[in-house]
Amino acid sequence: MDIETENVINLIFPEGISESWKENPNFYQYLSKLGGFDVDQLSKEPDHLSDEKNAVLQTTQKLVFTNYKTLEICEEINKLYCFISIVAEIESSWSGMVGQVVGSLRGDLPLPRCLQLVGLLRSMDAFTESELRIKFLQARDSWLQGLLNAIPKEDPNLHMAKTIELSRIHLFNIITQYKAMFNDDELVIPGRDLTLNESAIFYHWLEEKITQFLATLEQDLPGVTSVDTILGQCTYFGLSFGRVGVDFTGRMSDIFVRVIGERFEQNVRRTTRKFEKDMETFTLINKTQRLDVKTETCIHSENPPEQLAEFYPLAEYCNGIIAAFNELRLCAPVALSTLCTKLLQESLHNVARAMLIFYKQEQQAFAAAERENMIKFTECLSEQLIPYIQYCIHAIFPPVQIATHLGVSVSVLQKEV
Repeated sequence: MDIETENVINLIFPEGISESWKENPNFYQYLSKLGGFDVDQLSKEPDHLSDEKNAVLQTTQKLVFTNYKTLEICEEINKLYCFISIVAEIESSWSGMVGQVVGSLRGDLPLPRCLQLVGLLRSMDAFTESELRIKFLQARDSWLQGLLNAIPKEDPNLHMAKTIELSRIHLFNIITQYKAMFNDDELVIPGRDLTLNESAIFYHWLEEKITQFLATLEQDLPGVTSVDTILGQCTYFGLSFGRVGVDFTGRMSDIFVRVIGERFEQNVRRTTRKFEKDMETFTLINKTQRLDVKTETCIHSENPPEQLAEFYPLAEYCNGIIAAFNELRLCAPVALSTLCTKLLQESLHNVARAMLIFYKQEQQAFAAAERENMIKFTECLSEQLIPYIQYCIHAIFPPVQIATHLGVSVSVLQKEV
């Protein structure tokens, strides 16, 4: 701003001007315009400015009157934005509360606490009846699954025992809680969706849990050392669920029968292979019959025949079969009697064939003493070992028990065999 302009401003506006005018270039242009006016124009300028002011006011009023409804709607829209914001915050808070209540169901909760939380969800009208059942089971299942996943898996015995314990205790508690909060036998309520079978929700979830447990049992049982202990715990688990109509002992028995049968088969086949390998290095040279050993056949004793000690392949084979029997007798399902008998028959057939192969390979070089020892070797198999194995299998699977199970007499059973 030059000095002349400043002097003009001080002359026209002795009280000064606002800061906004000082920064407005139009203001200085107007001053320059005034500087070019003569006296008549300057005297008429106030009236001219007054007329322009009135014209602007009239135009503004006309716009207001013409667009009144538009301005009114704009004002209401501002109010709606406020309400929309409030509603969004309320819905967000409500959703958060529902999530917290559902999350509270994922814990070790007593029945009163579960009733309180489900009642709160019902009062909030957050879910339909079917959705509420599903949410409850999902939350409780999530907590239970967390407990099961935390069990160490390195030791099959520990993993299986803890799985049985936690599943039995907590599944029964969840069932009790569900039955207390949801009545599947209630009368039809008006307005409820009849196309949904709400009771099927619970039993489908329970079937899934039982199937999951059976899968764990099938996975861990082959590595378990004490099958009889696990069988007792599983039987108690399955029978206890019979009180709520879901006894699944029959489904577990198939797994135990299969695993026990596979173990016995592995033991017998391993023992048979060892006998065949022992026969490759066996010799009858310098075999002398001990005079202090009783030669009479004794097949009704739990102790193996002493004559087997003279022929170490038969003694080792007998020890292997006894070990298989000892493992089987702790938990011997009647359903395995036929399988075990066939496995032993097959094994003894392979033993006899291995002895025959040995005889054919060595017989030309036999001396009289060796030939006599070969005869005693075969007699030891037929008169000592085979009757003893038959005695053991009858001790584990008594013929009377098998006949009773099949509904026939013992004589009929022996004829069939």
